[in-house]
Amino acid sequence: MKLPRPADLVLAPRAALLALDVGKARIGVAISDIDRRQAFAVTVLHRAKFQADAKALLKIAEERGADAIVIGLPLGADGRFGSQAQSVESFGRHLAKLTSLPLSLIHISQ
Repeated sequence: MKLPRPADLVLAPRAALLALDVGKARIGVAISDIDRRQAFAVTVLHRAKFQADAKALLKIAEERGADAIVIGLPLGADGRFGSQAQSVESFGRHLAKLTSLPLSLIHISQ
């Protein structure tokens, strides 16, 4: 399953995004305002098994009224797609199967 690019997400003009920074031990969670101009830290989840992580994240998305989910895809300083990026991409693909919310990966450099 290929995830859409952020530019391909179809969102209402005013829609909040849940942003995830998925690491090996923790997941940083933030929510944007509905105009998508600012993001606010929500929490840091300590990773458990995928199902528990997904349940917690989707609960936060529902509670915060998120209209879509974006996940930072960590690329190396040289732009390469390394093992952490592969792990995050896999996490995103699995999470997308559990929600009807649009979900996309955003390339970020470390």
